[in-house]
Amino acid sequence: MICFDTMPIIWGVQGVASPIQDEMIARTMRYIEHLRDQKKRIMIPVPALTEYLLGFELSEQEEQRWVIEKNFFVAAFDIPAAKVAAELLSNKELIQEMKETGDYDKVKVSIDAQIVAIAIVNRAEKIISHDPGLAKLAKGRIPVEPVPVIQTQLDIGFQ
Repeated sequence: MICFDTMPIIWGVQGVASPIQDEMIARTMRYIEHLRDQKKRIMIPVPALTEYLLGFELSEQEEQRWVIEKNFFVAAFDIPAAKVAAELLSNKELIQEMKETGDYDKVKVSIDAQIVAIAIVNRAEKIISHDPGLAKLAKGRIPVEPVPVIQTQLDIGFQ
């Protein structure tokens, strides 16, 4: 099972990206298709789902929630995940380093810790994320990788 952070969900499901990230839409869609072809489950942690839904008007959120639930495994932030998130957030050296480098926002780091913890508790193989802060929190506990490039095979028309 592969865990998705918020941005890959936005790119691959909503099909939205900033102009400099525009290529991530097709790249993520190809990766989702590749995972389906490989019979790999994609997990969406509830905190990432929350962030995803914030990109929609209130009237659209229920339909989007249904799309996610229909196509992905949605994993809750439960007691075991809360324990792991607390462990991650108790790394005072890392939190201090993030503060010193300007990478620290209490709410963002808390949400990232929840996403990482949910992935760990649900035994995801890795987290797909382009967030360096999330990768710092996960270091040594679970791999964090960007959306890989999946080459599409051209149909050359031989019969």
